[in-house]
Amino acid sequence: MAYVSEGLGKSQDWAQVMAYQRKNGSFFNSPSTTAAVAIHSCNHRALDCLDSLVRKFGSSVPMVYPLNVYSQLCMVDTLERMGISHSFTSWLHKDEEITQDMATCAIAFRLLRMHGYDISAAKTLLELYKASQVQIFEEESILESIGSWSAEVEHALKFPFYTTLDRLEHKRNIESFKTVERFHTLKSAYRACRANKEIASLAAHEFSSSQSLYQEELQHIESWVKESRLDELKFARMMPSHPFFCAAATMFPSQLSEARIAWAKESVLVTVIDDFFDFAGSREETTNLVALMEKWDTHSEIGFCSEYVEIIFRAIYNTTNEIGGKAMAVQNRSVVHHLAEKAGRGESHDGRGGVEVERQRTVHGRVHAGVIGVIFAGPIALTQIYLVGPELPEEVIRCPEYNELYRHMSICCRLLNDLQTYEKERGEGNLNSVTLHALLYGTTIEAAKEQIRMVIEVSRKELLRLLATDPCAVPRACKEVFWDVCKSVHMVYFDQDTYLTPKELMGVVNAVLRDPLQVRA
Repeated sequence: MAYVSEGLGKSQDWAQVMAYQRKNGSFFNSPSTTAAVAIHSCNHRALDCLDSLVRKFGSSVPMVYPLNVYSQLCMVDTLERMGISHSFTSWLHKDEEITQDMATCAIAFRLLRMHGYDISAAKTLLELYKASQVQIFEEESILESIGSWSAEVEHALKFPFYTTLDRLEHKRNIESFKTVERFHTLKSAYRACRANKEIASLAAHEFSSSQSLYQEELQHIESWVKESRLDELKFARMMPSHPFFCAAATMFPSQLSEARIAWAKESVLVTVIDDFFDFAGSREETTNLVALMEKWDTHSEIGFCSEYVEIIFRAIYNTTNEIGGKAMAVQNRSVVHHLAEKAGRGESHDGRGGVEVERQRTVHGRVHAGVIGVIFAGPIALTQIYLVGPELPEEVIRCPEYNELYRHMSICCRLLNDLQTYEKERGEGNLNSVTLHALLYGTTIEAAKEQIRMVIEVSRKELLRLLATDPCAVPRACKEVFWDVCKSVHMVYFDQDTYLTPKELMGVVNAVLRDPLQVRA
């Protein structure tokens, strides 16, 4: 009742109302409630607050000032969901209003945590639980399951946020955006029609412009494939649009063009190497390629045993040096040695024999290594952190925080792939973490898969914790690269037992890179 005190007059207990006075002297940031308190209790802080409003606005003051936290949070959330928050400077901060109601508490928790603030989940979850216990009207059945029937929540439940890529969500949100959506301001609902139309227009323009840029970048990558003669490797899965989609869907701002292109090139090379070591290359060829990688600048001392080996090595060598040159312009130091070091790791490190030895180790050993098998995670993340902006001294790349980010990302990517490929590898006489776990512990394949999923979940949560906490040494922009790579792999394996079919994958690729927006008139 304190909130509507201006309508209660002498029947109000003004002494009790004083408990709701805020630090700025107002009551609920409402000039009318604050004026009523000032009249009935002669509160000096309330009078000072009203004086400041009159000096600022004159004879007509807003119904709510400052705008309540929930409305501000909704605006920040809207800008992020539409993919244009990077065009604005936002200040997220803790406020006494945040815990005043369930919706504000929940949205503030999500935004603050994902922006690196140290905020506890306890009060947020407690408020949600309490709200679910006080259903008194039939139309409040949403409280029984906290909104599980809304379209937005259904989408979030079907596609957890760690499986969704930003640009896909931006497109979905732009196409379904309601330009007459209200921003709640407590005593009234502010109909931000004009503001919403401007947001929708800006987001649509930015998305369409970025699509044109993505198409140019993809053409560059396709030309690079031909110039590097990678298209002559008939055994390789040559689909450059797929890895480029992952780059564009996560590292979407225009200024990250070089990082997107490097991501796609590294992914293509990793796929080629993976196919070459899996089935296309002979023992002599794989051994030769490993030796060339180890020699690097002095590779001419060895020579090439086949045309395939020459094409693959020259593509790796030239592309790594090209990316290294661009990274040096950002980092103000040479990083080619580190890129070359990582380029020679993974499945190619010990040749085919090394892979087979590794596959006989325990699941714990495989997970502890983290980078064995699917080698795309490491080189891709490494090239991006050098290109996204912040300078990274050598000691940062070698620090424990970086190693943990790298390890947990690699565990997720490795094991997600294992869940999908265990049948194929078993048919070829090879073991991966799923079949190995079942053999070592005498369990069924289903039980082994469940155990692997638990390991993935632990590493995914730890990776998110490292992202959401204040950086110790690794800048946040660089930490986001590890999370983006992890999300991309989760998206491909979005269901526990299935992955995107080629048709489904091409659908999401086209949605980001080619298909125009379908915006409501």
